[in-house]
Amino acid sequence: MITETMMLLALKQKNWLHASDMASKLYESRGIPLIKDISYVAGIAETDPRADWLLTLWSELRWDEINKEEDIK
Repeated sequence: MITETMMLLALKQKNWLHASDMASKLYESRGIPLIKDISYVAGIAETDPRADWLLTLWSELRWDEINKEEDIK
């Protein structure tokens, strides 16, 4: 079972191939369109600095968002 946290860790580590694979599997199980896009962008991030930058930024923002949700609980 793949979780969003696992995918975010791969993104934070810039393990693009692994993140792309996990996002693809996560999309198959949850059907969230954004995750499908993350899978595609992670697949090109190795060679496209813009994709690298956007995923790095997005993963940091999402990580903060998850932490704030946990603080509220």
